[in-house]
Amino acid sequence: MNSLLDISNLPFVVQTLYLISLLPFYSAYFSNWLNQGLVLSGKFANLLSTRNVHFIFWIWLISSTISFFPSKNHYSLVNLLFSAISLFFSRYFFVYLRYQSVGRGNGAPGFMIYWYALYGFFFKVFHFLNWNIDILLILLVIDFSLIMTSSATYKFLNGYLANRGIEYGLVNPMWSRFSKFFINLIESHYKLSFNIFFSLNLVAILCEYLIAFFILIPNFRDVGALLLVMMFILLLPIKLGTLPLTMFAISYSISDIKLESMNLFNYSPWEFLFFITSISVLCLSYLWVWTFNLELSLNHVVRSFAYKSYIFTGVIIWSVFTWGITKHYIRIAENTDKNGASGTQLFGRDRGVHAGITRATLMTFLERYPKLKTKQRERIRIYLDSKVFRSNETKDFEIFTINIDKNGVSFLKREIN
Repeated sequence: MNSLLDISNLPFVVQTLYLISLLPFYSAYFSNWLNQGLVLSGKFANLLSTRNVHFIFWIWLISSTISFFPSKNHYSLVNLLFSAISLFFSRYFFVYLRYQSVGRGNGAPGFMIYWYALYGFFFKVFHFLNWNIDILLILLVIDFSLIMTSSATYKFLNGYLANRGIEYGLVNPMWSRFSKFFINLIESHYKLSFNIFFSLNLVAILCEYLIAFFILIPNFRDVGALLLVMMFILLLPIKLGTLPLTMFAISYSISDIKLESMNLFNYSPWEFLFFITSISVLCLSYLWVWTFNLELSLNHVVRSFAYKSYIFTGVIIWSVFTWGITKHYIRIAENTDKNGASGTQLFGRDRGVHAGITRATLMTFLERYPKLKTKQRERIRIYLDSKVFRSNETKDFEIFTINIDKNGVSFLKREIN
């Protein structure tokens, strides 16, 4: 009988906890827009009515729970079937619907739930087939190392060295739990805060590179896992949804890996083929990510394979908590007058931190596709009219761009009409 902390079970424990956190308002996130949800289009989107989503969600939750529930024959075909069902829904809502939903697959928290569950499922498959799991252990650390490297590189290239990094998220009410404190800190002690934030921005980049490096080295893997935990403890003042919980669980799984080395010639042809295929697809996926980050040009054939691999794996561009996203602030209010969103502000009254992630993904869309202003307004309006909000009052919004300089923190209104 396996422990819940086993590397094949823990991903489904985390996924189940995430689904439980969605219980009060899952229909808003997974229903289509015709049913006051956030899904816009895509295969089967027309089936995502409120009634059907209730059924789908409970099947998903029950499957995820059974996937880690201890039993005498934990790697039975039945257990494998339920974990496959759970993974299917995770893939559909967090990866496939990323570009067909206002919520963009719940951003990084949703992707990491899927990513972790994918490895949990493969570990169950390997146990069921009696294959050597060393291959998966190596793939997991390589994959996570690439994630950390990509995230650090994006920060390196997009503002952190110019001191346009973590401070924008800390003063943004959409991201920060203590925005007023950090705004007052900057306005009353600008030079001190400048030096503090510049140091934090450097540490953020360095820490992610060190995590990526250490987890690849067996003797330092625990150090890398500890750094990951410490980094996300420091990020708890930020509204990151379930991402810290997922990262804590991943750090535990990484620290539990005792593999020193591997010899591919000791494995069966099928195991060898799985490893070579997986590592090739991973490399091509991250080649696309690096091409995006560095604005490189590729051979047409290589570019096509890289993009298809990127779509297949569901890898994301790790722009989480970077200046291009966190500088945007959307203020939502009800009981508005004709001059705009001047009524009662709704932050804290919509449904949980998941709504905060949705607002952040709305701003991601604005940053990536600035010319699609009409589409942006349509997406925000669908969000305002959705069941995400408890209030049925008329709602409106204003979008601001945050600027930080020696004069303090200013919110500059941005028009998208």
